[in-house]
Amino acid sequence: MPTITVGDLDIHYDTAGHGEPLVCLHGNWGSARWFEPLLARLPTGLHAHVPELRGRGRTRGPAGDVTIPALARDLLAFLDAMQWPSAHLVGHSLGAGVVLQLALDAPRRVRSLLCLAPPWIDGMPRVPGVAERQRQLAADRAGLAAAMRFLFARPPDPATFERLVDDAFTQRLEATVATVAALEDWRPGRSLSAISAPRHVVVGDRDILVTPQHAAQAAEALGCGLTVLPGIGHALLPEAPQAIADALATLLAA
Repeated sequence: MPTITVGDLDIHYDTAGHGEPLVCLHGNWGSARWFEPLLARLPTGLHAHVPELRGRGRTRGPAGDVTIPALARDLLAFLDAMQWPSAHLVGHSLGAGVVLQLALDAPRRVRSLLCLAPPWIDGMPRVPGVAERQRQLAADRAGLAAAMRFLFARPPDPATFERLVDDAFTQRLEATVATVAALEDWRPGRSLSAISAPRHVVVGDRDILVTPQHAAQAAEALGCGLTVLPGIGHALLPEAPQAIADALATLLAA
């Protein structure tokens, strides 16, 4: 369980493989553990690192600023600490927004982008009561588990699911609440067309958070292909790890 000090954070990350640097970023309520199925199927020639975001998982330090631009700055600082001029990037949900923001802010640091169920590029809809509901889930593990089951299109492996819920329940309340505003305020829209690194978007056709229509808007703005996985929900990584590994291998080959 390696850790590296980056600014005001001690960032925990998981790692696997050998070769070119690959950084994978999890979503809200997530952790590095979400990427374990992909790490077990990692395409050859990649050295994957899965850091846990500020306010989440085993990363230690102040929750601080968790807007998407701020999280992208944390990611850039992680690349600097690893002494990588550039890296391949994979992001899921919130993490996809972070890697896209990094590609806008520091395009030379990005070799390729695989965006899994990326967040709304014109801002998450503002729905009254969402932040309060997040507060309630942060205090109620059973309620959190019930909500997380909706991320899956089919019943998850019980042992794996309980570990994911355990990780989610450790998330800092400050990060939980602030992420709602962060997703509402992030509106890159057509500016994503400036990204030139090889890129691809993947979504499940049964995703209730980021629908195929939302993912198609991101792919259109990026000017890239879109893969819609049948029978898959928002939990792409535990539900379809081989399809994600194949998409990553295809992107790198292209």
